[in-house]
Amino acid sequence: MPAFTAGVGLYLVGHALESSAVPLNIYFEHRNYLPSIGAILALTGIATWIAERLRNHMDKPSLVFGAGTLALIFTLTLATHARALVGKVSNCSASSLAHHPNSRALRMEIAQFAMESEPQNVSLAQTQYATLMSWSNPVDSEIGALGLAAVDCYAYGRLKQGHDERILRTRVEVIGPDLLNAIRNVAEIAIARPCTNLPPSHLADRLVAWLDRSPTSESLLTKWHARYLAARLGLTGEGSASSKALEQAKASWHAGQDPAVGAMTINLMISRGHYAEAAHLLREVEQKVPASDRQGRQILRTYAEAIENGTRTSR
Repeated sequence: MPAFTAGVGLYLVGHALESSAVPLNIYFEHRNYLPSIGAILALTGIATWIAERLRNHMDKPSLVFGAGTLALIFTLTLATHARALVGKVSNCSASSLAHHPNSRALRMEIAQFAMESEPQNVSLAQTQYATLMSWSNPVDSEIGALGLAAVDCYAYGRLKQGHDERILRTRVEVIGPDLLNAIRNVAEIAIARPCTNLPPSHLADRLVAWLDRSPTSESLLTKWHARYLAARLGLTGEGSASSKALEQAKASWHAGQDPAVGAMTINLMISRGHYAEAAHLLREVEQKVPASDRQGRQILRTYAEAIENGTRTSR
């Protein structure tokens, strides 16, 4: 059966294309769409093979097979309609939570959906983050505390009593993607809608101290990205806050050599009058930006002009 063989092969190759060394959440069902073509082809091949052998033993094979095909289409139509009725994000999440109450990713997703829905369901988001904060795993606890802080800042403009004491206090061995997302979320909200009792500069100081205590290697992508977020938070301040932002930007650049971080670091150096240091870093960043990146090259040319003008003025 060529169709069966080709279908199985396509199914396996399709999943190989959708796979990676990183564990993926199974509920991202769109990863099965391409491989499903192979599965359908294989099932069709089997059905055709069986139909050809049954046809010689039936009085009215066309009528039977036609009725069977219509029945299958009707069944699939009902299933699709039923899924459309119950397949809302809130219903799916509630059903998933009943079966997987200890899923960190699921609780984070429910909290995000609650804050993005119209109207916002602040209490639902708080419940999910409070549950995470109560778990014994330090990463879960830290994500929960950061999530509650983000909700407080966004919804009320200030941290509730007790929430400020919990964020960025736990010793975490590895800064994973989920924790980085939680840090990024609260940082973005703090920049856009600062809390009265947690201004961006204070959050930056706390994040820097927490990163300095972390045993995670500085070369790890998530850690230097977190330092980049600390630098962005520090940009909102002046004086010592701006100086600390520059320190974190330098640390992030040396750890990850990311052109975007390098560009921000150059900008900070220029704003503080460190033109010679900015010129040296500019040469390093230029080697990381390909000639095809016109926008990136234009930004670097703008920085080069600013360095030249600043150097001339300071003489």
